[in-house]
Amino acid sequence: MRMRNAFPGHLCSRRRDLLLAGSVAGFAIAFPQLATAGKLLGVASEVYVNGKRAYRGTTIRPGDIVKTGGLSEAVFVVGKDAFMLRENSQMRLLKGTAANRSVAPGLRVVTGALLSVFGPGTRTLSTATATAGVRGTGVYIEVNPSSTYFCTCYGTVDLGDSSGADNREVSATHHNAHIVHAQAQGGSLFESAPVRDHYDEELQLLESLVGRKPPFMQG
Repeated sequence: MRMRNAFPGHLCSRRRDLLLAGSVAGFAIAFPQLATAGKLLGVASEVYVNGKRAYRGTTIRPGDIVKTGGLSEAVFVVGKDAFMLRENSQMRLLKGTAANRSVAPGLRVVTGALLSVFGPGTRTLSTATATAGVRGTGVYIEVNPSSTYFCTCYGTVDLGDSSGADNREVSATHHNAHIVHAQAQGGSLFESAPVRDHYDEELQLLESLVGRKPPFMQG
């Protein structure tokens, strides 16, 4: 399944060349699996971790803040979770628990967009307008001042608005997207939305970095 991508030219072309030229598997070779968990694996242009310029190999831990500049992108793994942070974006990983400091129990997307895949166990995701509980799920999130675009790429998500006024379970085998508004639109905070701005090949890439395949590739 291919989806419209609205990224600036050089990132869009770079991603298309890498993914379509044969190479989710080749791309995964460039980003070694598992052994580099907790590291920044891929960098395009400006990436910052806790306010300091980051480069391939920079360590990323639960509790860290990751930020990208214009025409930038970051790919990294923390525990059994893998992330692709788009340009002009910022996210904060929640600190790990005393029992397991290597796994972030959740994250907050502050600005921009994030594609991510999660291993077993519950994670809590939040933006200014939405909250979500995910379990072994793939999701794509775009944050806007008055709304959040949230695609459940596969798995089950407990999705709600940030005030707790409306919550619902969303399941998908191959993409189920919604917009969660800060203020009701047409009597509802939720709006069904088309799938946009992320590729199945990107999900394959992220899952490969943690030794898995997306459910839509299995069986």
